[in-house]
Amino acid sequence: MSTELRRLKLLLVEDQECDAELLLCYFERSGLQIEHRRVENEAALREALAEPGWNAVISDYSLPELEAPEALSIVKTIRPELPFIVISGTMREKEMAQLLELGATECLLKDKLSQVVQSTLRIVASGSAG
Repeated sequence: MSTELRRLKLLLVEDQECDAELLLCYFERSGLQIEHRRVENEAALREALAEPGWNAVISDYSLPELEAPEALSIVKTIRPELPFIVISGTMREKEMAQLLELGATECLLKDKLSQVVQSTLRIVASGSAG
């Protein structure tokens, strides 16, 4: 793993702190140092996107104040170069396909969090991050 991929700055669109912490544990178990910020509404997302250095956005599909399609639209408007990965426990194939058509980089189920780490590393290494 290259030195630059040992450290990631992740923007998490997630309303459940315990889910965010679980995801971060998977990254840390992979030997990565993670800087992150968790947001759960549009205003916080817009504020966070103004910060430099994000490697990727990882978003839950369904939040009380912000759904993944809306979050994706905001990210693609403000920081179109940022990879946008959607994770969900309940997302169906149709919803995944719609998000990919809208510009999501990847859609994964929460029961496969180790795949989120692998996918994020692959996407960042390929130069999709800004």
